[in-house]
Amino acid sequence: MKYRLLMLQILFVVSISLFANGQNEVTQDENVTLTWWSMWLEDEAQADVVRSAVSAYEDDNPDVTVDVQFKGREVRNMIIAALEAGEEIDITDMDPAVATLNYSDYFLPLDEYLTDDILGILPNSLVYQDLTPQGKVLAIPTAPYIVAVFYNKDHFKEAGISSEPETWDEFLDVCEKLKSIGKYPITFDSDAYTDVLLGYGMQRAVGYEGFHDAMNDKTGESWKDSRVLAMAEAFETLWDDGNWDPNTPQYLFPAGQQELALGNVTMYVNGSWFPSEVLPVTGTDFNWGTFSFPMIPEGVSNNHGLMMGTNGSVIVAKSLNPSEAFELISYTISEDIQKEYVEKVGGLPVHVDVNPQGPLVDASKLVVASDFGMGWAAGLYDAGELAGNVFIPTFRDLVLGTISAEDFVLKMADGTAEFYSTTE
Repeated sequence: MKYRLLMLQILFVVSISLFANGQNEVTQDENVTLTWWSMWLEDEAQADVVRSAVSAYEDDNPDVTVDVQFKGREVRNMIIAALEAGEEIDITDMDPAVATLNYSDYFLPLDEYLTDDILGILPNSLVYQDLTPQGKVLAIPTAPYIVAVFYNKDHFKEAGISSEPETWDEFLDVCEKLKSIGKYPITFDSDAYTDVLLGYGMQRAVGYEGFHDAMNDKTGESWKDSRVLAMAEAFETLWDDGNWDPNTPQYLFPAGQQELALGNVTMYVNGSWFPSEVLPVTGTDFNWGTFSFPMIPEGVSNNHGLMMGTNGSVIVAKSLNPSEAFELISYTISEDIQKEYVEKVGGLPVHVDVNPQGPLVDASKLVVASDFGMGWAAGLYDAGELAGNVFIPTFRDLVLGTISAEDFVLKMADGTAEFYSTTE
């Protein structure tokens, strides 16, 4: 199955080139060492895939040695200090949004490597564009993801649920049927995924631009929109009607998602890495389903908007061997390596000729059906400190039944206005 990932801030491009033109190139008779600080850990399946790509590259390029250092997720917090200290690093991995929004001066724009011939090879690959003032491409995607509602298909079947919900009323009906067979319909880990629930809720209610207008409205009045209230009332009802696992307020990552893996809960809004994270609990026979976050009552958006993103590889601006570094990255998204990635990691592939497998087959169908792509939490963190200090904790209180829908609207409005009044 071939599928396309569509995003506003992500352009589908390819990144394989054996003859890329770069600056500071070395001659063929020089031995080259490339240093790669990877975001994966030594014992992760993703690290095995990186090692396979490096091995294939070194076989084809005997004059190049690759030093891969598996640093883990904290690499994005380590890399800048290391570069400023003069450490020679050629490649690192991170969320391209972090690279483009926070560290663009440290990494090499890759536009000159992305020729028309290259762009035509793998149209399903992802590269972030237009996230810097110059609109430069800084990252080559290696691990794309989507955020959606993941669920237990066996529970749906047992409850007699024959179709996935698209509207909020249909979603509530699904919850009632699940409760009738003794299953908690939904849960989440409030320290990890409150933000995506808020992002989807607001995007469905007032649209992506409407959400950002509310975040940027210094008066706070935009939060008093009747559609925001309708969204808040929908979540208030979800709690009041007993649709959340009652232990949800105590769940901190990964406790909540483990409850789904154990079969105690049916649904969880998560990223497409979810099935692989809980694989040690579910085993390979777990019957995964995926559907898009439902429409909100009185909302302006359908349910075809999809949160999408990718981890990616970037080249350090001061690399002495950018062409070799780019070629090495290209190996990670070659057809053979992408097949290994799908088989070992279970993630969504970036190569057009590599099909998703197992738990992510349904997830890939959402990509095909999507008509609007947005980043993590619908861009919630564009609000800076407001996101963590006001928006997320207030929405968490709403979701967990601590405050009413009316209180939510007032707290969001007042918190926004107070923040801007004290920071101007």
